[in-house]
Amino acid sequence: PGVGDVPLPHPTHLYGPDGFTLRPSPRPARLVTLFGLRPDWLTWLEPDGDGVLAFSVPLAAFRRPALAVAVPRRGHLSPTGRGDDPFRPASYAVPLSAPAASRSTLRPAVLPPALAPDPDGGWVAKLVKSLTAPPKADEPRPDATTPRLPPAETLAVGPARAARRRELEGLVLRTLPRLSATDRAGLWAELADAYAVARRPADAALCWLNAIWDHPDPPAAWSDGWVREESRGAGKPHPDGPTSLAQTRFLAARFVRSASRGLPNPDSSSALLRAVDAFEPDLPVRLVWLVRAAAAPQDDLALARARDALVKRLADAGPALDRDAPAFLRFAGRPDDARDVRDWVLRCRDPAARWVGRVAGGGKLQWFGLDGEAEATAAYAELLFAWAAGRTGERAAAVGGLASAEVTLAKCGGPVHGYLLAAFRERIRDARDGRSRRPPESPYAGDEFDRFCVSQFRESVRTFDPVGPSRGVAVPGGDGPVESWVNALPARLRDPGLGERDLARLVSAAHIVAEQSARPGSVAVALEFLTGADAPPVPVVGAVLDRVGPALFAACKRFGFDAGPLVRRVAPPAGAPGDVRSAAAGAGWLAAGDEDRGMERLDACRERLYAVGGPDPRAKAALAVATANALGLAPRRVALGRLEELFQRLDGIDVTGSTNRYFTLRPLEVIDAAVRAALGDATAPAPEIADWLAADERVILSRCEREIRHRS
Repeated sequence: PGVGDVPLPHPTHLYGPDGFTLRPSPRPARLVTLFGLRPDWLTWLEPDGDGVLAFSVPLAAFRRPALAVAVPRRGHLSPTGRGDDPFRPASYAVPLSAPAASRSTLRPAVLPPALAPDPDGGWVAKLVKSLTAPPKADEPRPDATTPRLPPAETLAVGPARAARRRELEGLVLRTLPRLSATDRAGLWAELADAYAVARRPADAALCWLNAIWDHPDPPAAWSDGWVREESRGAGKPHPDGPTSLAQTRFLAARFVRSASRGLPNPDSSSALLRAVDAFEPDLPVRLVWLVRAAAAPQDDLALARARDALVKRLADAGPALDRDAPAFLRFAGRPDDARDVRDWVLRCRDPAARWVGRVAGGGKLQWFGLDGEAEATAAYAELLFAWAAGRTGERAAAVGGLASAEVTLAKCGGPVHGYLLAAFRERIRDARDGRSRRPPESPYAGDEFDRFCVSQFRESVRTFDPVGPSRGVAVPGGDGPVESWVNALPARLRDPGLGERDLARLVSAAHIVAEQSARPGSVAVALEFLTGADAPPVPVVGAVLDRVGPALFAACKRFGFDAGPLVRRVAPPAGAPGDVRSAAAGAGWLAAGDEDRGMERLDACRERLYAVGGPDPRAKAALAVATANALGLAPRRVALGRLEELFQRLDGIDVTGSTNRYFTLRPLEVIDAAVRAALGDATAPAPEIADWLAADERVILSRCEREIRHRS
């Protein structure tokens, strides 16, 4: 009995009594700080005099009972009366410091007595009673704080299998860094067993590897399971040694198993080590160490060198989501529409390539910049989709797209393609590993025209380089440089010598710094500069937003800043024709929470973009890029549909330019904007995943150091 609670706007998992209002209305970021909101906790507020009291409980404390009913044949059911609700709510009390569950005490789920049905509630109640009968008197009653999961061998139906797997994944994410090595190994082994039952050999093999790594004396069945899962898809090994990544992983697992049992190894250690050296960037860190330790049981110097190489690899990049962690971690804590984004990336790759051929192909005057270049441009479009596939966890699509582009660009020839391809390889690897880094500022050693082409590519393709050529706008790294950079930002923004392009680049760097450091101070500085009392004139602010408006508004939405004052200052009036400024204003209204006005502006841009006799080719290309960027803030399903529409209906954009000797920039700008808008935040790893990987790095290094000390 009492007043029901309802969700409060903006922050997730925050509730208050029905009719309850906070005045003055705080920003979402302020609510997060004020009440310590976390994505894995539920928080509710209760009035207390002139203030409020906040109560929190972990979401993991709530259990949802699952009921599976098998009907042997179809029949017609007609209601005979409402009766009592067998699932009526019951009072509950949740301990806030429940101990972590032991994997050895997992039992089938049993509903508590408070949820048991009324014996006179009809046939549904009787069925529920038969399926949720309490245990017999001589059986121990399960602990209410223990996760109740059926063992893997009893899971004969898909829903129960998936429920158990999700429960284990949640335990790995929440509790793994705090467990002892033996408990970690047991949890990894259970998850490996669940993945094996679900026919997911890659994840199962990785979990077996992690279990073997953590356990001081792993059971023989674990090594057998690891080898069995690695053998799926490896194919028949080549007589001269492994020739593929899958074969290398399989033979490495078999090599480690034989060495751990003191058996003669069926494979050549020298051939295997050569393959490990060749494929090391794509192998899990644990696997590389175990193979080298097994290959040099008495060679302390070789093992020390292996340790140094491993430490350097972890120092450069840390554990990778693509190789060192199960696939579920990539999307843990992310929106539920990540699957839609992945499908869009896989579906739109071929239509985008055909669109490039349609708008940029057919001429012979590329050398003079009068006709578009289609072949190499389509290869760079393939690289953009390979990067997106890596972000969505589609390793095969990322590797295949990169290989296809390498073949095409090698056929085109030229040092510019070699330089850009090498940098794209690193960007795609970073996307697969869950990292976001700028390409190095290493100068391109070519002639003046080639350097110009590389600079234009970096300026236009923001997936390749989010900021573009630095020109004095360096994105800092580390705690100290970030603070000093943000402190110096107000003075740099007010430098009278900055032109509109450099000013836009500096504002772009401000939101990139905030995203990479998880500190919104630079975004606040940029907003104050654009809307404060001494802000630049409206034409200058509008020109800046024409270039970087959607990205800045997306940062405002992410960090809880109010984009309303800025968009109201430059937005065209309702009913104005769609143009670049309208697209930026649409993004601003969407970031400010006014979806009606935002979509009205984007609808105007869409209508003008596909209208007969619309803007000239150069203005149409700019409008297409601006519209694609703004769609990154629209509702996801609407955005994905309209971004795909670009590759079906957009024609007549400008493809002239001096870079056509190597590639045509306008189609690449459109594809780049569409890919970044489609991905948005749906595929970026959640902040807690970085903490999880850091803890996993400590687990890896601790064993390496322990084995080195033991040998010495």
